[in-house]
Amino acid sequence: MRARLAAFLLLLAGASFCGAAEDKPKTPDEIQGERVAQAYRELAASVDLDQIERTFRDVAAFGPRLAGSKGEADTLAYAERRFRELGLRGIRRQTFRVTVPDPDAVGQLSASDGGWKVPVFPMWPNLVRTSTCDVQGRVVYGGDGSLEFLSGREVKGSIVLMEFNSAGRWRNAAKLGAKAVVFLSPRQTLRMEAEQRFSSVPLNVPRFYLETRLAGPVLEAAMAGRTARLVCDQKWVVRESANVIGELPGTDRSLAGEAIELFVPVDSMCVVPKLAYGAEGIGNLAAALEVVRIYRQREHRRPLRVIASGAHALALQGAREYVDDWIRNDRPATLLTVTLDLASGNRALGVFGRGFFVDYRWEVHSAVASLARILRKHAERMAPILGAPDPRNTISDTINQQDNRWWSNNIPTRFAFDCEMFLMASANAVTIATIDESRPLVDTPLDTLDRVNRLNILRQTQTLACAFLHLLNDTSVKGATTDFRLDLEPAKPKRMTLTGGFAVVEGRVVRYDPLKSFVPDVPVAGSLAVNLNANKTMMGVRGDMVTMTEGEQARFRFVGVAPTTCYYQGWGSNWVRPTRLAAFHIAPNGEIDQAPADGLRGSMDYPRKFELKTGFKSTPIVVFPCVATNFYDLVDPQDLKALTDFQVLDAATDAPPENFGFFRDDKDMRINTESEETAVMFTMPRQRFKLLMGTGLGEVRLILTNADARHPAGKGYLAFGASTIGATGRDAIAVGGVFPFVALQTARDILAINQDRLDKFSKYRIVSKGVEDIQATA
Repeated sequence: MRARLAAFLLLLAGASFCGAAEDKPKTPDEIQGERVAQAYRELAASVDLDQIERTFRDVAAFGPRLAGSKGEADTLAYAERRFRELGLRGIRRQTFRVTVPDPDAVGQLSASDGGWKVPVFPMWPNLVRTSTCDVQGRVVYGGDGSLEFLSGREVKGSIVLMEFNSAGRWRNAAKLGAKAVVFLSPRQTLRMEAEQRFSSVPLNVPRFYLETRLAGPVLEAAMAGRTARLVCDQKWVVRESANVIGELPGTDRSLAGEAIELFVPVDSMCVVPKLAYGAEGIGNLAAALEVVRIYRQREHRRPLRVIASGAHALALQGAREYVDDWIRNDRPATLLTVTLDLASGNRALGVFGRGFFVDYRWEVHSAVASLARILRKHAERMAPILGAPDPRNTISDTINQQDNRWWSNNIPTRFAFDCEMFLMASANAVTIATIDESRPLVDTPLDTLDRVNRLNILRQTQTLACAFLHLLNDTSVKGATTDFRLDLEPAKPKRMTLTGGFAVVEGRVVRYDPLKSFVPDVPVAGSLAVNLNANKTMMGVRGDMVTMTEGEQARFRFVGVAPTTCYYQGWGSNWVRPTRLAAFHIAPNGEIDQAPADGLRGSMDYPRKFELKTGFKSTPIVVFPCVATNFYDLVDPQDLKALTDFQVLDAATDAPPENFGFFRDDKDMRINTESEETAVMFTMPRQRFKLLMGTGLGEVRLILTNADARHPAGKGYLAFGASTIGATGRDAIAVGGVFPFVALQTARDILAINQDRLDKFSKYRIVSKGVEDIQATA
């Protein structure tokens, strides 16, 4: 009986304890958490798929949106109109000039007898060399471009049809002497194929895109071996782009100085400029407009500034111009800028503080590391409400290596984000981007509306709406012990800091005329100045900054150049990247007629490659009148590495020529999809040249001297366009503009040099049968 009574009392005590525990008052964070969870449900329910679909339909109807095109202008006007509909205030435009290959250029391929003609679209230029041409030749079908497929076909002087899905093998047709390459549109393709059609070297080979539905007569001509004519006028043009800005005020006046910015790119990119539909990119504007619509109807404490930005694909120019304008006009600080990079292949988002465009030191994004951790914690509450299987499928923290993933492993490709421009200038910024999604059709002509999964954009917009609940309302008071605090202080960009900077490089493109001055100071108007990046393309963003010079003085200006303070001193993943400049002048026929001078009056005296240690630098880029000779297959056959070191010699003196240039792929081979084993040598017209190349290990592996028994040191080769009168042997093999069979010519030159040395040794009875046998076999 007593045992039963004791058990009853224990049970009663336990029940009393549980009741007391249930009656325990909730903490402020628990109460706030319940309110936030309810707000999440309301926000998720308020996201309207019809509104998202509307934006996709409206923007897709504008057609291709390459920076500076009519499609981009219409999209910016549309964004401005929607801003007004949504009640944003202080709507304004920040305009700037962009330099792009003519978005409206179309070529024509026609039968020589006038029997048929079809339109062809020029590809993105080879660095700056456009597809302007007027050529005629036999039409040859080149299949996948492999040497096996091209074997037995007369490629030299022909117009080669090639499948788009042929990787980088279009260079095989070019090195065999094709006058132009025309790619046939594919049914399916991947971004990797498009990336291998962007070239970092200004090769003189026009390239085009032909829709297969129109290719019937062209293929028939190829099968019959008939000739055709290809005409195109693709020029670099200067157009206007803009950032459209609107304001949505907050309700708390004390937080007026803690504005949140939502920065959204609206343009598109494609390896075929005329077909830059960029449907995936419309999701950025669709999500942003929906977030604005929701918070227009919902109270929020902080002001929200929305920026629809153009020219994102041109080396992040929209963001660079925005930050530069911020610095020049000394605008007030903001609490945070959020940039978007959404894709429809997955619902999960990641918070990023870096990309590959600058790849700066880690301290640069330390200010937003805590914010990423906070959003990751909120994702744990969002996931069940938004129907995500786990928090990573809502928001992932890439800045602090969530799940032990390196930041770059969250997206299986190289990428450039607008937040890089803000962060390296010491402003607070993050990019919220779709993760675990490779953007397989970005940069391709197949990035069209019918291939976009709008439901994933809906889910991402729901996540964004929930995230902005915190960004627009949570406290930023220091010392507040709550999960609902933004660990940020208002900041604004600066030109130079100890761990970053946002520099400006400007100057003039000039040439040296000894009859006018002792220094190069003759301006070359209408030139293209280039600031070279370590990456040629990054998931819809071109790495190199290209600008047309302004006025008769040929002035150029690059904003948003990373100074050395953005990098660590020494070697490693964030080593100092020097600033590298170049300039070219394009003749009316599309060929480069003035190029960077590497001689005594060129980069030797006025370096084009330097460490940028100030926030502002003025420097000339010296060019000279030239002709171009293309080189292919610049590979060390022993180490299978691309040849990088070079020496250009004047055949008459065996010393560097007075004026010369040598432009090769100088991209970071560790982070690019391919190493371009090509180069263009620029020399004075009618000059004889020699070329030596190595791999940087001290050994010369390529020797092109035009050596023979009478001239063991070599006579040199005639450059492109030189007169062949009096030329003998191999003198004129490069006068067509392409140096043919580099490995074979190197072998012949080395053979002649070795034979001369053996002959000299034999005079002194220094002989070796083994060496002589090897020479005889060679």
